[in-house]
Amino acid sequence: MQVFCAACGAEMNYKCHSKPRELWIDGELYEVVNCYYHCTRPACKNKETIVARHPEVIPKKSYSRSTFTRVVYLKYRKKFSVEQILGELPFLKEGTVYNILKTFRAATRAQADERITRALPPGTKVRVSIDGMEPEKGQPCLYTVREVTHGILLAAAFVDHASKEALHELLAGVLDKYGLDLVGIISDRQKSIVAMRDTYYPNVPH
Repeated sequence: MQVFCAACGAEMNYKCHSKPRELWIDGELYEVVNCYYHCTRPACKNKETIVARHPEVIPKKSYSRSTFTRVVYLKYRKKFSVEQILGELPFLKEGTVYNILKTFRAATRAQADERITRALPPGTKVRVSIDGMEPEKGQPCLYTVREVTHGILLAAAFVDHASKEALHELLAGVLDKYGLDLVGIISDRQKSIVAMRDTYYPNVPH
């Protein structure tokens, strides 16, 4: 598959890290190798890597998507304390739990605005990953919108009904808020995400 740089249009090289990352996924330890695309033009302003990752991998984080979802669910839906979360997820360190909660709060509050605006000024072309995970069967799904190149979490919210309209509201809110130009979507192709893209962003690669 050919992948082209959003900034300069050059074809990107495909590489893999030689050293695996250790990630806890659903309570078990896995070794995950990160593979990514790298722009071939040294002068390109978009020299950061774009990771083509294992579905559970969060760029530049040592915990997985399912772990992130579980911690947020226990804290904000079950009203667990950090101590109770550690009892439920004994493989996690206390600092990791606090980091996850801090990241989630930043994505849902205005305090993240300045940091995001510095990294992604208005008009920046972005590829985003949209991920949805159900922490427990029958419970609202936690959806996250993350900028792929830098791994910045732009939004996170529990969605009771994952319709294409609800997902569009989440994504469009981020794009409008920061003045970003959407040039690509990465997902596991859940039906609701595909329907959202086909309806509202038919010309954006997915």
